[in-house]
Amino acid sequence: MQKKIISIISIIILLGVVIGFWLYKKNGQSPFIFAKVSKGTVFQRVSETGEVEVPKEKKLGFKVSGKIAKIFVKEGEEVRKGQKLAELENKDLFLQLEEAKAVLDLKQANYEKLITGAKKEEIKVKESSVLEAQTEFEKAQQNLKDVLAENQQKLDSVYKKALCILDEAHLAIYNSYNTIVELQNEYFPPSNGYSMQVIEEKDKIKNNLRRGGKLIEKAKNSESYQDIDKALTQLKEYLQDTNLSLTTVRDIVNNNIYRDMVSDTYKSSLDERKTSVVSAFRKVVDVIQEISKTKTENESKENNAKAEVSRTKARLEKAKDELSLIKSKARKEDIDS
Repeated sequence: MQKKIISIISIIILLGVVIGFWLYKKNGQSPFIFAKVSKGTVFQRVSETGEVEVPKEKKLGFKVSGKIAKIFVKEGEEVRKGQKLAELENKDLFLQLEEAKAVLDLKQANYEKLITGAKKEEIKVKESSVLEAQTEFEKAQQNLKDVLAENQQKLDSVYKKALCILDEAHLAIYNSYNTIVELQNEYFPPSNGYSMQVIEEKDKIKNNLRRGGKLIEKAKNSESYQDIDKALTQLKEYLQDTNLSLTTVRDIVNNNIYRDMVSDTYKSSLDERKTSVVSAFRKVVDVIQEISKTKTENESKENNAKAEVSRTKARLEKAKDELSLIKSKARKEDIDS
């Protein structure tokens, strides 16, 4: 079997050689390319992609903070030691430099004055400044005295007015009490419920009259305005209470039982007393507000005058210090400063 296979292969190879030779003869060319074997160098090009990383990085730091104005190198560009890489904005730094130079010049001038001493003209200027500051200070002091006196005068005036209004308020309560007494004696003997109610309101007004009188008397004899303030506050309440009592009695007089019984004269008198009490109440309220306004205005004027005194005093002290300094000889601490 093996010999048979070998024979078949040999026949195929032989057949191939014959066919090849025949084709060569027919075309005149050999179907094969022959070359001489020799030693040499083989070259092969390889293409790849990648990222180049810098082996070393250096963080930049500046002695002062600020915005970067210019960058002189590009990323990945080779640099050398000492090369200028970037520049900060320096506009503000130049301004600070100019200010420092101005301060230095001023200090230098002061230093030279301390060393050489002040001129007579400079001393005269400082002396004039002291006199001017002294005059302003004295004017401010006098103005403060005038303001305080004027404020006191205004306050005295408004409190004097308040005492008059307190008398009017007390008189309004007094007249109301007398009217109720006459009405009660004429039409309301102590025999029925309405009479007892009228008597009760009469007693309320009497109590307001008594307490108000004591407060007013104390306010007139007191050296403190606080007693007048207290009297005004209390009389305002007493007037309100009196008005309520008058209203109650007027309603009783106007009911079906007493409408035709009580004369029109008493009815009109009650209405007049109510009007008088309400008017007195409004005057008390107004004068309380006027006192408050006067105190506020006085305080504002006084504070302004005191502030002016403080300002002119400080200016005077400064002028005196400058005069004293310019007259004195140079001291080591002055030169060092």
